[in-house]
Amino acid sequence: MNRIYLSVIDTIFEGEFRDGTFHGYGGVYWSHGQKMDGIWFQNECRDKQYIFNDGLTFCDNDWKYCQFPDRRYQTCLKHGLKPAGATLRTNNPNEFVIPPMCHDAGIGIFNPRTHTITCYQNSMKVRQI
Repeated sequence: MNRIYLSVIDTIFEGEFRDGTFHGYGGVYWSHGQKMDGIWFQNECRDKQYIFNDGLTFCDNDWKYCQFPDRRYQTCLKHGLKPAGATLRTNNPNEFVIPPMCHDAGIGIFNPRTHTITCYQNSMKVRQI
């Protein structure tokens, strides 16, 4: 039976169910554009393919993305390298500016002097660490 299941954590499962579990072919879709398609057996995805929101497909074996000697981001692989001075510092071509001595923490900008992480979209939202 095909159904759509909506989760409370902004994910959608679209696929086959059996006895109330994911069972058969189906995919999980996240709100930021990532997806995982696969064959499910009693809620466990056995044969899967994970695709990031930029189109990069994850490979379990021999993962070479962003590894020496080729450390280019997926955007550079798809659209070519930018000239010197315009190179990307993140995979996002609409990147945010990281202040000096701060770091991209994946969930926001980490400032080691103040021990805080600031939200990317709203600089007023700050988390104390």
